[in-house]
Amino acid sequence: ISYAPFIVSGSYTEEYLYKSEIREVRTLPADHTDTNGAAPELSHAFYVQVFTMLTSTSPEQDFWSIRQFILRHAFEQLRAGQKHFVIALPLCVPPSKDKVRSLYTSMGIGKPTWGGDMEQQSIFMGSETVAGQVVSSGRSLTITNFQEPRWLTYPNRGGIAGLSVFPLRRAGRIAGTFTVMSTRPEYFLPSRLALIEEYSNLVALTLPDEAFYEFKDIELGVMPLPHLQAPYLSHFRERVLQVLREATTRGQPMNNAQAELLVRHHLEEELFLI
Repeated sequence: ISYAPFIVSGSYTEEYLYKSEIREVRTLPADHTDTNGAAPELSHAFYVQVFTMLTSTSPEQDFWSIRQFILRHAFEQLRAGQKHFVIALPLCVPPSKDKVRSLYTSMGIGKPTWGGDMEQQSIFMGSETVAGQVVSSGRSLTITNFQEPRWLTYPNRGGIAGLSVFPLRRAGRIAGTFTVMSTRPEYFLPSRLALIEEYSNLVALTLPDEAFYEFKDIELGVMPLPHLQAPYLSHFRERVLQVLREATTRGQPMNNAQAELLVRHHLEEELFLI
């Protein structure tokens, strides 16, 4: 498995990036696509549906299902007939001490070029990734065409032609990124980038306040390559169950979310030592 398109070496200049455009949103049918290949625009009905779901969900409930709904809608609107098209949400791992040290992708959709299904794949990311750079800077990054001569030496692109990464922000803080990968060169037109930014803003609304961090509290480390992480991550569920059993034995039971976070902290430390 290769997640190399997530990985960056060096820095990007404005020459390689599109900047988001502010535009008026027109109400269009959900399946509308401009004849020039531009992305469809979000309808008023979709916004109403999302906001209704948000307001009808109690604070005690997880907004996971709403995020999944937004991702599926984004996938159908942005896919443009591509067989291998991926959207992923790398989120900040809550710090075990005082700083956010890594990101963790536990939600995604699509069939990546390296095989499998993104819904079944997880990975830790650090400062070596595009998502890590976006979380550290708070600014979006888009590479429109990995196949241009200047990018041909870029290692292990894994069939990905380009990617766009937008920050998940709220009130000057950041929670992670909305990451889109395409196998079509020059796919990321300004209209598509505007649409991706809209989806990222909606996803940010579904995250709890505690998922967002001040930039001064983010200090990402360098994570090993994905194939080196695989042996550790393959036993994630077994380790969570073990933590739950041990907590019950000690008479200090914890819920599944607490056990998962504890295991992620253990994995984070182990991966930093590779």
